[in-house]
Amino acid sequence: MPGAHRRQDDPDAATGVARGGRCRSRRVVTVALRRPRGGRVVSTSVAVDGRRPRTWAGLRSRVRVDLRGLARGRHHVRIALRLRGGRTVVQRRTLRTCSPRR
Repeated sequence: MPGAHRRQDDPDAATGVARGGRCRSRRVVTVALRRPRGGRVVSTSVAVDGRRPRTWAGLRSRVRVDLRGLARGRHHVRIALRLRGGRTVVQRRTLRTCSPRR
């Protein structure tokens, strides 16, 4: 039945992995941006594993990164901040799907 909770004696509930090899970790992650010194941010673009970036105009302090539909493992996120003077500051992060909770 959709939306039903897992029973306590379910072996998959303890491992954090659902049946079929899919993980139950969070797939939408909020990433805090590091603001560059001496520049005003005009736009922000985020690309996951080199795919076409999503772009926002204006200053943002956080960006939501959607990892749904991606395979288990490490994924590289490239965050490009375009500054008012034309300079681009690139930040790189590595996010893991299906990682154990801390």
